Amino acid sequence: MPASDRTSETGDVEKVTAAETPKEVPASNAAESTALTGLPLYTVLVGLGLALFLGAMDMAMLGTAVPSITSTFHTTADIGWYGAAYPLTMSSIQLLAGKIYAQFPQKLVFLVFFGLFMLGSLLCGVAVNSPMFIVGRATAGAGAAGVLSGTLAIVSAVVPLDKQSLILGLMMSLVGTAVVLGPVISGLLTDHSTWRWCFYLNLPCGGVTLLALILFFRPPKRPTRTTPLSIPELIKKLDLAGCLGFIPAVVMLLLALQWGGDGSKEHAWNSATIIGLFCGAGVSLILFLIWEHYQGDDAMLPLKFFRDLTIIASCLYGFALLGGYVVVGYFLPEWFQIIKGANPQSSAVMLLPNVITNFISKAVIGVIVNKTGYFNPWLFFGAAVLAIGSGLETNFHPSTPRPNWIGYQILQGAALGIIQAPTLGVQVALAKQKHLIPVALSLVIFFQYFGSSIMLSISLTIFQNLLRPGLVSKAGMTEAQVQQYVAAGNSEVRELTAQIDPSRLGVVLEVYNDAIAGVMWLSTAAALFGFLVSFGFPWKSLKAQTEENKKEAAEEEEEVKVAAVEA
Repeated sequence: MPASDRTSETGDVEKVTAAETPKEVPASNAAESTALTGLPLYTVLVGLGLALFLGAMDMAMLGTAVPSITSTFHTTADIGWYGAAYPLTMSSIQLLAGKIYAQFPQKLVFLVFFGLFMLGSLLCGVAVNSPMFIVGRATAGAGAAGVLSGTLAIVSAVVPLDKQSLILGLMMSLVGTAVVLGPVISGLLTDHSTWRWCFYLNLPCGGVTLLALILFFRPPKRPTRTTPLSIPELIKKLDLAGCLGFIPAVVMLLLALQWGGDGSKEHAWNSATIIGLFCGAGVSLILFLIWEHYQGDDAMLPLKFFRDLTIIASCLYGFALLGGYVVVGYFLPEWFQIIKGANPQSSAVMLLPNVITNFISKAVIGVIVNKTGYFNPWLFFGAAVLAIGSGLETNFHPSTPRPNWIGYQILQGAALGIIQAPTLGVQVALAKQKHLIPVALSLVIFFQYFGSSIMLSISLTIFQNLLRPGLVSKAGMTEAQVQQYVAAGNSEVRELTAQIDPSRLGVVLEVYNDAIAGVMWLSTAAALFGFLVSFGFPWKSLKAQTEENKKEAAEEEEEVKVAAVEA
């Protein structure tokens, strides 16, 4: 069949044939045909929201359970891998997950990834030794990568674009809630039962998600092909060769940040191990980018994304805002339990201002964006209130009164009201290239959660670098005693001080307070960076884009009907 010319979005003219380009159902039209209402819609959204909550909580809750886990396995040698395995696999295959969603049915892919997450949770729960536990964490992280991408893809299929701000806002509030409540729930389960229930809990809850998707989700129809892809063609489409460059880069960078400055000589920042990891990550990244340039539109990470200001801004804003919030979510419960002497139950109650404001802000902002069609003003609002709230927490002291820390939390909880904006921005930017949306959404999610992992690693390093010298210079502790505090974990600070010297408790608490307050500068800086990035989003109405999508879908459907009649 003769070839015809077409002009791509980048202005390049490509030769295509009918055999190469099967007629596709327009993305917006596909979304309308699979839109759900009533009970099926609510059931699917509850299932997806639960999946998001479990995935985020699994990353946040481990720190509290680590002392009990090391006691069970009688080793502390693998502690670094306990925390690293989950974000390593989740971040490293995030972009591949987007490519898989673009090539295979959404429903099948989501169920497979979520099944992996549940399998990993089961392995962690029944682990009989440390290596088995690490394998479980890595498996769960791999599954979580596809769950995050799939949730956004499914929401875009069952909910019109102009309604997605409200829905995604409410669902992303579950992520923020999980980040804050994860350590608390972990503490409750560990104290009153066993750390294994931190992972067993995912199984019955995950069953609800599986049933909801199996029974009620109707995936969009995929374009038919005149000939199926061969194995070599599929490998090229998925860009598996690119994965071989991307995964080592992510793994080595995260390991360098996780291990660097942990107090051991072999992991000092100037050690051969850490320098080697950073260099290896840099070389792998360069090779990956060269390959992606060669791959063009088939790349796992199409480099043309980085010529689009909206996509760049979406990635950086998600990196900054969620990364800054994760720092708060990790250290605020620590401050309550160490400085205020709260138990896990009391800590959960003290975190309610953050959680409640989180839900309210997402609902309110979602409704306003749904009515006006514009999310841009709220980008500035979210970054600004997070910067203010975290900045105020840099002034924490052991006697900070209740009204103060409640007010700080209200500001921080309100900040996440617009965390869904980066995903909306990507969909607007790629409205005319809908086949790239799953890949672009995976890129945004990668930046959000990779950013969270990086921010958390940096914050833990800052905390240790402030804590260790403070315990020596201010509290008069020996290096051996400092190691006792580090090994015991933050939940044992008061008990350990009572054993060493009860008279030093006040000074020890001041040192811990100053270390936590110092970490909040990182959250403040991240939020200020997000505020600057907000200027990079174009002012385009979601309502107008939705109407444009519907018009284009109707025109294309009419063209198909005319062509069918003429044939």
